[in-house]
Amino acid sequence: MTSTNPKKKTKESIPAYQKIDRREIKGGRQKPSQASIQSKLEQHHRMREQIKRFNEEIKQPYEELSAEIASYMVSSNMQAKEKLDCIKTGYAVQLKARGNWTYTLETQKLKKDLKSAQELEQDNGFATNDPTFYISPVDPK
Repeated sequence: MTSTNPKKKTKESIPAYQKIDRREIKGGRQKPSQASIQSKLEQHHRMREQIKRFNEEIKQPYEELSAEIASYMVSSNMQAKEKLDCIKTGYAVQLKARGNWTYTLETQKLKKDLKSAQELEQDNGFATNDPTFYISPVDPK
């Protein structure tokens, strides 16, 4: 909806736009109200439960089936990047290889030494920590 007066500016209305009650905080950002954040938490919880169900019902059998198909492709002497097509649907999979490196004992020792040197710098305050914030659900017991 726009005004007929060219000097007066108005916002266009957005259909089905839900206004969220917010309070101003420092820096010009807005903080959601308690009701709004509760709604977001409920939605987040529902989505997390859906992901759990997905993992239980589909992800594990899918990964097992993928491993069986990959095993078949390897035993059939198919090369990396070679495709296996489904005649009925046209679906295709491609054999790929992922590196799985094994290092010498000397390199493994160097890795452990590096880890202990990093921990020492953290303990002595020489290393700096720049945290990345994220949320982690807490399951009620």
